[in-house]
Amino acid sequence: MIDVQTVIDRITTLARRRGASINQVLRESHLNKSVLDNMKRGSMPSADKLAALADYFDCSVDFLLGRIDTPSLFPAEEKPAAAVPALTGEEIARLRQLIGR
Repeated sequence: MIDVQTVIDRITTLARRRGASINQVLRESHLNKSVLDNMKRGSMPSADKLAALADYFDCSVDFLLGRIDTPSLFPAEEKPAAAVPALTGEEIARLRQLIGR
């Protein structure tokens, strides 16, 4: 069973790691402060509100709900950008030449 306190704890922890206040998180996620107030009263936020928070923290809704313990959407070795090797200076110069910069 999903516990709303787990969601509150995870949001609080992620906000602290970012150096952001809960009010800042809610504001930048385009959510009203009532979302957290309702959660503190035991009401689970709607899927779209959880998705907005997950997008803000770059984590999955499953993590916020406590269904998984890894906040990252991709393990470090599976991140798409990690699969692309860094360009050398020569490759960057060639790319700039190709795009006309």
